[in-house]
Amino acid sequence: MPWLNHVLPNFEFCHTIDIQFPVELQNNEFLPSLAPGTRRNLSWESVRTRGGRIVSDSSREVDVSINSTSASLLSSTQEWMSNVVNEVDVLPKDSAVPTKQMLRISEDAENYQELVLNLVFYLAIPSHDPVAEDVRPVPVQVAQRQELRIQISSSYNYNSRAEVLLITNPAIDVHQYQAIKSFLCDKLGMEMDGWNVGLYGGLQYTAEEAQTVGESVLSTYSGQTIVFLGNRFNFFKTKARSILQFCNHNALAGTCAQGTSCLFLDSAGDPLYVKLLQDLLVPVPDEMIIAAKVPVGSKTFSKEQPRQINR
Repeated sequence: MPWLNHVLPNFEFCHTIDIQFPVELQNNEFLPSLAPGTRRNLSWESVRTRGGRIVSDSSREVDVSINSTSASLLSSTQEWMSNVVNEVDVLPKDSAVPTKQMLRISEDAENYQELVLNLVFYLAIPSHDPVAEDVRPVPVQVAQRQELRIQISSSYNYNSRAEVLLITNPAIDVHQYQAIKSFLCDKLGMEMDGWNVGLYGGLQYTAEEAQTVGESVLSTYSGQTIVFLGNRFNFFKTKARSILQFCNHNALAGTCAQGTSCLFLDSAGDPLYVKLLQDLLVPVPDEMIIAAKVPVGSKTFSKEQPRQINR
């Protein structure tokens, strides 16, 4: 913006001016983990935050690219590609336009690899010269860059011979997973199942599955070993969480009472781990909301002599 470098004589005043693009990308929505062979929509909003003048209808676009051959994006011509362009419609002031982008994960995608989707928002270069609006093509510049990180994680498949259940999360990478799997399966000779809380939103089965196999996946491995990874991870739009926030101490106590061994890795310094141990050692049999439903009653007994009981 060369016209901003204009000197005003006899003007002694300093003021900070924030120069901001009138449109930006907000409210990204996507799943943190996806299984091989799945298709899911990513979405975001193009939000008009300022009343600046926009040059032309074709001067706003979002370039979406992916860094892996294990995934592809659906273009406007219904072709699967590694790079697509989404044009942004005209935005009235203080308005937002949602955009959806279909993402496909390959069937043979490597487990626990991370996909990085790059969103680059291009906006026409502002011009103070009205004649420039008739120039084609309109020059554009990068107004915003965003990275969306998605983990590829295999779906849960129950193995009746499995002796270990590994509870993973969206923050574990392929090297950590391979190291744990190599130790448990190759060195100890154990068969292992895996459950990703980022893929299923927690430790619970669906309502239909719960009718036949139980409420939680923990109950399926009674008498076996369950390994929990205690590292922090982003869970949808919430702050960083750990697996300890998904563990119900009553359900865990019931599982342990049936002979299940539970191993929490990287959790010793977490205050939630101490709280979980306290709840397991001194459990409260009923929640307060359940106890409150018990009817309260009283009875006054007379001071009469006790009856004689003839035998």
